[in-house]
Amino acid sequence: MWLITVLVLHWSLCSSGLSEFTGTTVSKEDTGSSVEITCGEVLQIELQGTPSTGFWWHFVLLDTAYLELITEETRDISPIKIEGGPVLGIWKLRAKKVGATRLEMAYYRPWEGIHGARDRYSLTVEISPASK
Repeated sequence: MWLITVLVLHWSLCSSGLSEFTGTTVSKEDTGSSVEITCGEVLQIELQGTPSTGFWWHFVLLDTAYLELITEETRDISPIKIEGGPVLGIWKLRAKKVGATRLEMAYYRPWEGIHGARDRYSLTVEISPASK
């Protein structure tokens, strides 16, 4: 029984020795859908926002057993530099474990709380074993 448990755990966890990651990018149009990635792969979420208004995207559901937040950054999206203009938020998450998980984000002002959210984003992530 012990050996079976060890084998199951071995197959369900991602290989940590992967040196290259292929990436999958999702955006606002993908909300409510499902995406398939492999263990070790990087998932990139791109959502537009205007942080100068106080609103920004925040994770409200993220199972860190399956997905690890690697980076969060922003990029100007206006062809001309506009102070306080809209930006593209970019979150990179690495798949850590085989299985399925759901992530949710909400666009709100922290001082107003999630109940004042103006928008929401959700995605089901199905993680399969990395091919060798």
